[in-house]
Amino acid sequence: WGAFPGRDGELVVATGGGLELVVPASGAASSICPGVLVCGHPAQPRFSPNGRAIAFVDAASHRPVVVAADGSCLWCLLGRPLTALTGSEPAFTPGGQGVTVARNGLWRVSLTGGGARRVVKGPVDGAVWSSRGLVALVRGGWIWVGRPGRGKLRRLARGRSPSFSPDGVRLALARDGYVWIVRVAD
Repeated sequence: WGAFPGRDGELVVATGGGLELVVPASGAASSICPGVLVCGHPAQPRFSPNGRAIAFVDAASHRPVVVAADGSCLWCLLGRPLTALTGSEPAFTPGGQGVTVARNGLWRVSLTGGGARRVVKGPVDGAVWSSRGLVALVRGGWIWVGRPGRGKLRRLARGRSPSFSPDGVRLALARDGYVWIVRVAD
């Protein structure tokens, strides 16, 4: 499992021994967050919008963890937890002030304090946020897009693994062994 874009285009990859930051052009890699006591078994890493932080879940406890891009702990397994909520597929909100986690819906957890609140009800997979505040998620083999709390989500296309373009105008998705690009209207 890997995610772009980090600082300077880095890729973060979850390995059996923590996280690796990889420079795609050279293949140079550096290990961060190798300590099981602090980071657990990282899974599903995602960069923050500015590339300075990485959110992931511990594969054993399903707790969300947030580390700086250099691997220093922001919200780790040691110390006070970010939230008591467990789940999967963490994703930073557009401004990087929160992280969403999927667990019988989509829950937003503030990084500055406060509890978790559900922003989307029902089953959710693969939620990602655009720079424009839209969320794309997978339900029943379809990609749904919208602004949680401002009306219903709308069905966009059949597929999985959504990923927004940096400007939030297009969405890449996987379907039938191909990557498709779909324009997203606001």
